[in-house]
Amino acid sequence: MGSATLGPAERPVTIYYDAIESLQWFMTTTIVPNEDQLGQTKAKDIPSHKRRRGPSDDAPMTVGPSQATYLVDPTLKSGNARPGKWFVLWTTADADDEEKRRFTYKGSFHDLHAVIQADVKYPVYLRAEGSGRHTINPIIGGDGGEAARVG
Repeated sequence: MGSATLGPAERPVTIYYDAIESLQWFMTTTIVPNEDQLGQTKAKDIPSHKRRRGPSDDAPMTVGPSQATYLVDPTLKSGNARPGKWFVLWTTADADDEEKRRFTYKGSFHDLHAVIQADVKYPVYLRAEGSGRHTINPIIGGDGGEAARVG
């Protein structure tokens, strides 16, 4: 799962997605994923230590020093938990294509609505946790969502 932070710096909205192409399909400008979503390989030194071969081993053996590598992944999650609150975008009958996708977000619903309204490519419905269905139409002659970008 990845994320992208959109909106003005003082009121950002973080949107979580399974594939960035799912979110990009609805938007006019290119969505840039958050940099902290990239995993890193780290290494650590393991010092020499004694190890018993079993519970009755009276003469433990000595294991020499070694190095271990491991992955630090900030997107790792346990179970089905997803951060934030859910929202669904789907195209209206006026759109050229029919599409429906579900995402989650952190931030204010008002800010989410403003970000989507500033950058949406097709007429869509927006339904979020705790709200009704909102119809959002693309802004004709707008700034292509630049006002909604973090910057």
